[in-house]
Amino acid sequence: GYYVVVFHNRSDNDVETVSFRHILIKAEDTDEDGEYSDEELQAALTEIEAVYEEWMEGENTAERFYELQQEYSEDVNTSTGVLYGDEDGVYTHIIEGAMVEGVDEFIFDPARQPGDTAIVHGVSSSYNGYHIVYFVGVDEEPYCDYLAEVGVSGSGVDGLRNDDYSAWHDELLAGYTVSVNGFINWFAKV
Repeated sequence: GYYVVVFHNRSDNDVETVSFRHILIKAEDTDEDGEYSDEELQAALTEIEAVYEEWMEGENTAERFYELQQEYSEDVNTSTGVLYGDEDGVYTHIIEGAMVEGVDEFIFDPARQPGDTAIVHGVSSSYNGYHIVYFVGVDEEPYCDYLAEVGVSGSGVDGLRNDDYSAWHDELLAGYTVSVNGFINWFAKV
């Protein structure tokens, strides 16, 4: 076969990432017409506002938010029933543009502080609904370091800093010495 490859751009992925939690309530297309009416959207908004009120009336801790996530969020893996995100329901190492528009705007607002929450509307190809977003914070390492560590999720590409790579690298360089001299690194077999 033949392939046509188009190069668009390149990036060193040296960008800031953030972490957040959220509770998602999806609007229901009750009349199954393929569109969400104002009434269907309002029903989801009313539901998320009730959850937000419950959040605001209690302790505003990350642990309590996680409890509410487990109870109310519809952002779960349908085959396992487990919240998406890490084991604590946190989305980590998120780059700008990776989330639906409303969530993305909230989590990448330069004024955002850890613990900030808000209700935002989100639309994707799989849902239309509302999120309560809890901003965890800016991650310590840039996205390029994260990719080097863990690789690209879902792609089958492991990070460069894994045991297999380290073993291969050590075996490859075993028996060689490295001498740095000016602009050239010299390798010599011992």
